[in-house]
Amino acid sequence: MNTAVINIKTDAELKKEAQQLASDLGISLTSVLNQSLKEFVAEKKKSFGKPKTPYGIFSGSDVTEEDIEEVKKSWNKAVDELVE
Repeated sequence: MNTAVINIKTDAELKKEAQQLASDLGISLTSVLNQSLKEFVAEKKKSFGKPKTPYGIFSGSDVTEEDIEEVKKSWNKAVDELVE
């Protein structure tokens, strides 16, 4: 795969929380952002839902083990499809 670098500016606390959540889910923040970009391009529209927290990501108390497992399955499927 041919790659390009994208530099973005975001809130430091948001980055920290997003990195931690991605790590907890066993994925990289790069994977999260790449999947978001792919969905944006495929749908040709923004798909931002109503935020569950001020940053639009789960806070620790909102996440159940079931939520984490579901997200892992979804991301693993998406990654598998990219690799194929």
